[in-house]
Amino acid sequence: MCFASREVAGFGDKPAAAPYFPDASVLTPAIGSPPTAIIGPGELALAHQTDEYCLVSRIEQATEIYSRMIRSWCGV
Repeated sequence: MCFASREVAGFGDKPAAAPYFPDASVLTPAIGSPPTAIIGPGELALAHQTDEYCLVSRIEQATEIYSRMIRSWCGV
C-alpha cells in the first residue's frame, strides 16, 4: 500500500468523512466495493461550492501523490 498522501501532505492515516457527495459513493458498491480513496488538490471545506479554489501548492502536492501512487502500483 502506498502512503503517499501521508508522506507528501501529512494526512491520510485514517478514513474520514467529506462534506460533499462523491461519485465513488455510488460507483464503489456497483463495482464490487474495491478499496476506494477520494483524493484531490482542493480545499475540503470548499469542495463543490461556488467559491471553490485550489492553491498551487495543493496541485503540486497532488501531482506528487499521484506520481508516487502510480510508481507504487507499477512496482517502480
